[in-house]
Amino acid sequence: MRIRIILSYILTIIGCIIIVWFLIRGIYFEDFINSKYNLDLDSSAKSGDFIGGFVGAIFTIVGIVLLYETLSLQRQEFIESRNVFERQQFENKFFSLLDVYQSITNSMHYDIPHSSQIYKGKEFFQKHKEDLYNKFQPTNSFYKNRKIAIDLYTIFYIVNKESIAHYYRTLYRIFKLISESNFNDKEKSSYAKIVRAQLSESELFFINYNACTTYGKKFQTLINNYNLTKHLPLLERVEFKEWKQKLTDEKVNSINILLEELLHFIISENTTFYKTFLKGRFAFKGEKLFDSISLSVTRNNLQNFNQNLQEGYGLDDFSNEEIEKLLKCWALETYSYRTYKPKDSTSNLKFKVDIIDLTNNKYKITCDIFTKDKTELKY
Repeated sequence: MRIRIILSYILTIIGCIIIVWFLIRGIYFEDFINSKYNLDLDSSAKSGDFIGGFVGAIFTIVGIVLLYETLSLQRQEFIESRNVFERQQFENKFFSLLDVYQSITNSMHYDIPHSSQIYKGKEFFQKHKEDLYNKFQPTNSFYKNRKIAIDLYTIFYIVNKESIAHYYRTLYRIFKLISESNFNDKEKSSYAKIVRAQLSESELFFINYNACTTYGKKFQTLINNYNLTKHLPLLERVEFKEWKQKLTDEKVNSINILLEELLHFIISENTTFYKTFLKGRFAFKGEKLFDSISLSVTRNNLQNFNQNLQEGYGLDDFSNEEIEKLLKCWALETYSYRTYKPKDSTSNLKFKVDIIDLTNNKYKITCDIFTKDKTELKY
């Protein structure tokens, strides 16, 4: 746009210079305009023909360029007006659906049998989460634990289908609206974050398990695209009750933060990770390769630490075997279940875990994950 304007100025100046140049020649050199203001019609006609032909062509080009520029500006204004209109339409639908979501959420209620106590709104999810958690009895198999958790959720869905199905459909429509809009990825992410900010941890809990069933299969892609369950900590998933039930709430939060750091390492482009916890009593180390990742925890039981709330607080409540199993289950959740990959995707994963006695009351707990066919290990 700026180039066309500059070109128009240059051509106009050239045309004016040519006209002035011919006038100067006519007065001082060719003498077809003399001092008595008499014109040499023959010479003037020839000069006029040249100026009219050459300079006229220049001004014609200038006119075309300026016309094109005017049309381009009008087109740009039209596009901007259309974009503003489309955004207004989108936001009207978006915020209307958010209002519907709020209305549905507020209408939900959890009634305690033989009691007048009623929990409404987001407390509906919190109380049902507690019920599901209390009903869950962990086994020695993480695969069975996950299946039991999904089965318990399915029962919850069937009992509460009338209200909960409407809730999920509304959320799905909101994210589908964002996904199908003409906005760029950054703008879509911004709208998705607005919705995500409305969701409580208990809601994320149920959204996650719903996506594990046939009822929420269509929602899986949108959940992954907009990282909807990002703020659902690992130990808040029922299949990790084996570890959570050993900890206080403060320790649960501390371990969740530690596991989130490991996840950030997996997602990042960093190839190595090293961090100590509890004054060096525990040292976590990670190394990423193309088709594998190696994790290790060095435990020094002779290293003392303050019994104050801190990152990693709660690790010492676990035995070496429990930490080993937690690392393996965390890796399985991270590389398969967290993103709702098909069941057969785990068949290409291989795990190697070990506990090494380093003497002097020091131990090294290792967990290696790699692909059987040597293809890239993807998150």
